[in-house]
Formats: sequence, C-alpha cells, structure tokens
Amino acid sequence: TKQALKIQTSYGLKRDRVVMFADRVKSDHLVLCEGPVDAVKAHLCGGNVATMGKGVSQGQINLIKNSGIKKLYLALDPDAAAETTNLVKQLYGEVEIYHMLAQGGEKPDLGAMSFEEVYELYKSAPKVGPGKMFVYIKPLFKKAY
Repeated sequence: TKQALKIQTSYGLKRDRVVMFADRVKSDHLVLCEGPVDAVKAHLCGGNVATMGKGVSQGQINLIKNSGIKKLYLALDPDAAAETTNLVKQLYGEVEIYHMLAQGGEKPDLGAMSFEEVYELYKSAPKVGPGKMFVYIKPLFKKAY
C-alpha cells in the first residue's frame, strides 16, 4: 500500500530518509527541490519538498516511490544534472516525470525567481524520460564588472 511521505522527528533523525516539508504532499504530484528556499518558492505549485542537497539518497527515492504520487517535478539546480539523470532512470515508469529547469541569472536557481515565475515554470515543465540528456557545463570564468 502507498503511504504519505513522513518526516521522522525522534532522536537519531536519518537525513537520507526524509525530505523537508513532507506534509506538503497532499495531492498527486511532488515538486522535488534541493533546499528550503527553492521549496518555499515552489509553494504555489503545491507538493513542494526539499532534499536538503543536490544528492538524492536511495532512502529519499524510496519515500517518493511509496508516496502514491503520480507526477514528479524535478526542480533540482542545473548543476545537479547527474542526480537528475539518476532520478529519471530510477523512477521512470513508476511516475510521470517533468523537468523544471531554473531560468535566468549567472547561476540559475529557483530561489532567485519569484513565486509566480516558479509557478509558470511548473505549468510549462516538459515531460522527460530516460532518453533525455541532462548536462551542466560549469563556466570557466566569472563575469568581470
């Protein structure tokens, strides 16, 4: 049986088995963000949670699989391309997967976008599958002003 995501609050919390804001998952979808600021910016989308880092552990993946959601919106930062690829490989076929790629700025980040911009990104997120390639190319030089 599927059960809602939960966060353990007792002593000995295992961070690799929880997500922040798990109580936001009350619908058929999940917006998976890296940190709390990104997750807060995705508030209008609903189902917004934070992994507390770009690495998504097997425990967190198991939480997602057992949550009962039908759609997963990957909203990790652009530099989490390898993690995004891994998530698509592991979760494809279990849920529909969509990609929310942050826009703008020198280092695109959901946290730097407005609530409305993140919501528009959510509404226009393309569906992805295992044939999609996620790449991050780190800039060699910073802009000089």
